[in-house]
Amino acid sequence: MKKSFPSIALIGYMGSGKSSVGQHLAQLLSLEWVDLDREVEKLWGGSIAELVERYGEVRFRKMEAETLLKIVTRDSIVLSTGGGTPCYGVNLSLLLQNTRVVYLQWSVSSLVRHVQQEKAHRPLLSDVPEERLSDFIGPHLLERNAFYQKAHVTEVCREGDTPEAIALRIAQKIREY
Repeated sequence: MKKSFPSIALIGYMGSGKSSVGQHLAQLLSLEWVDLDREVEKLWGGSIAELVERYGEVRFRKMEAETLLKIVTRDSIVLSTGGGTPCYGVNLSLLLQNTRVVYLQWSVSSLVRHVQQEKAHRPLLSDVPEERLSDFIGPHLLERNAFYQKAHVTEVCREGDTPEAIALRIAQKIREY
């Protein structure tokens, strides 16, 4: 059965706007929006932070992968992934095979500004002092870039970009892809 429109998966670091851009992109393209983190929370019964604390990161990543497997083959969706989703197991391969993967690429300084307000809700950052966020995010982003760079499309984002503007640019690129 041929898909009416390819599903799209948004990947990128924490604070890159995958959820907010995903909602706008889905609306623009008249597709269903699915947030992987919310699906994990519903399926496994707790917030991401609670699940990581309760089960540890390795078990959490297995739970995330199981949830992704249930979602990734659905037709015509915009999927907002977690920042680490494409970096574990076969997740990136699943995304590349079943969706058009879009990497939301931001500078380290922009990401630091984006996560400062919500770092308590991000298990990897909750213990990092605010003045050390850049020191943590820079090398961590560099590690993850090896995965992110495999996306079908990279959307370079800059300060002042709104989720709506980013979604518009992605919609155009996806239509051209």
